[in-house]
Amino acid sequence: MKLISLNIEGAKHLARVCAFLEKEDADVLCVQEIFERDAEMIARKYNLNHSFSPMLLSQYIKKENEPWEPFGICMFSKTLLENVRSDMYWSPHQDLKKFDTTNVHTKRETERHMLLSANVTIGETLYTVATTHFTWTPDGQSDSYQETDTETLLHILEAFPEVILCGDFNLPRNHNPLYEKFSSRYIDAIPPEYTSSLDLTLHRMGNNPVESSKLAQFMVDYLFLTPQYHADNVHLESGVSDHMAVVADIKKI
Repeated sequence: MKLISLNIEGAKHLARVCAFLEKEDADVLCVQEIFERDAEMIARKYNLNHSFSPMLLSQYIKKENEPWEPFGICMFSKTLLENVRSDMYWSPHQDLKKFDTTNVHTKRETERHMLLSANVTIGETLYTVATTHFTWTPDGQSDSYQETDTETLLHILEAFPEVILCGDFNLPRNHNPLYEKFSSRYIDAIPPEYTSSLDLTLHRMGNNPVESSKLAQFMVDYLFLTPQYHADNVHLESGVSDHMAVVADIKKI
């Protein structure tokens, strides 16, 4: 099974993203920071099944009178998505809120986080795939919000004895101690030579010398596996979004 996980940063890089998806032709695609309308467009364009989970409301075009639209994570598959679940590990409100970026506390109160999972059958093999966009911190270090969400998410994951877990975790490897909560339970399939999964040529802080030097050490997009799975040809692809795409061939052992 060929899998891609990618944070597409809303609609900023859609042409690049679509060209990349067409070239790679993955069996399963897990996307973070996607508008619901673009999830539907990608599903139609490439004849994919999909399941979208909204995290918040955002503006497609950041202008005063523009409408606020569902924005979140999505899983796509060439084959049926079965036993789809969206398990919340942070949900301050039942209704979606307009995302308030004033500070970490307003962000916390206007977004929700979930684990989106499904079973997919590729060939004759059944795979369990899960994806998430984990809680962000401004400096890549852990805070009380991340600590709480880590414990809740890991508890949810106990229901998955086997899983391919991918997404944007906002837990820089070798910088954030909460990364080890996941790497001690799962196999981190991202090769150790990758020190960052951010594409500084497309990242908004790429031209800031101080910030870009920090971000060059932020490996935050992961592919975690239970022992039932093995990943080959794992690599990061740049030139697609402000995050690099995680690409892998996965087989069941």
